[in-house]
Amino acid sequence: MRDVWDNFIVLEGLDGAGTTTQLNAVSALCKEQGRDVFPTCEPTDGPIGTIIRRALRKELMMSQNQLALLYAADRDEHVRTMAQALKEGKLVVSDRYLFSSLAYQAVDVPYDFVEGLNSSYPLPEIVFFIDTPVEECIRRIESRGKDKELFEIQSFLEKVKRNYERSFSDLPSSSKCIRLDGKLPIEVIKGQITRFLQNLGKISG
Repeated sequence: MRDVWDNFIVLEGLDGAGTTTQLNAVSALCKEQGRDVFPTCEPTDGPIGTIIRRALRKELMMSQNQLALLYAADRDEHVRTMAQALKEGKLVVSDRYLFSSLAYQAVDVPYDFVEGLNSSYPLPEIVFFIDTPVEECIRRIESRGKDKELFEIQSFLEKVKRNYERSFSDLPSSSKCIRLDGKLPIEVIKGQITRFLQNLGKISG
């Protein structure tokens, strides 16, 4: 059984679900309270993560197999960085993690292949899944007025959501998935996350 890291929290959801917004909110709250926090995200800003971001913007063409391998390589470095932050006593909060790979890459690549690439990486203590209808995510994406990225297509996101459910069903009891209603206002979701972390003693009440 793989390791589950205490004080490691992950935010997951479809594109447009608001994971980045909640990462910023949790990080700001921790800093207000004087709680050491390490906010981070995937893809990272490292060299491999930069290549991935270019591929997502369709600036580079690569196969889904290549993307799956790149995500795993980027995660390998990311895990080492997060491990150091945890040793320093910080609360690590990541916008996306291996669940995104299982959800997104496993649409066009065999699920077992993606799972195998990520089988050695630790699991978070808590995963907050911002569960948002695909139609609502597409509406939010289109409201940005920007070109859609590689995976921001409704038919694709419907498959992604099914893969998310599969990835969460495999979690051990020591790694908890907390489902949040993504249709609720940002402040309400923030409040729910805050109360849950307070109840666990991750942040002060």
